[in-house]
Amino acid sequence: MDYARVKRNIRIGATFGTCVASVFLSIGLLLLIVALTQQEARGVGLFFGLFFSGIAYAAIRSVRTDAKFQIARFTAFEEKTFDWYRNQYPKNVQPDGVTCWNCGSRNIKVRGLQDRTYHREHACGRCGQTLYYSPEGNL
Repeated sequence: MDYARVKRNIRIGATFGTCVASVFLSIGLLLLIVALTQQEARGVGLFFGLFFSGIAYAAIRSVRTDAKFQIARFTAFEEKTFDWYRNQYPKNVQPDGVTCWNCGSRNIKVRGLQDRTYHREHACGRCGQTLYYSPEGNL
């Protein structure tokens, strides 16, 4: 999987979402300015100005937070592989199997991750510690 391309696409999506939300933020701020400078449209202008500004601010925060989470997740997929685990914890990787670095258990559970990540998480069945990630099939 080309992680650089995935991260770039996440950043592009976040930038696009921020730009769209910025248009609504500008409309809301313009309505607030009009409401504060003109007496006859004060109530309606304040309401819609705060409404548009609040929705846009929440959207910008949400898009940027989600992008940071997605990039951190794909960075973990890229870095925490079986080779990384073998180099980081050589005593826990033997020819007869893998053990948990945290509790030493041989009970390793593999589960497919959802949300179109196409990765599997290898975690300890006893303590729940994530050990490493592997891609599903040939990507």
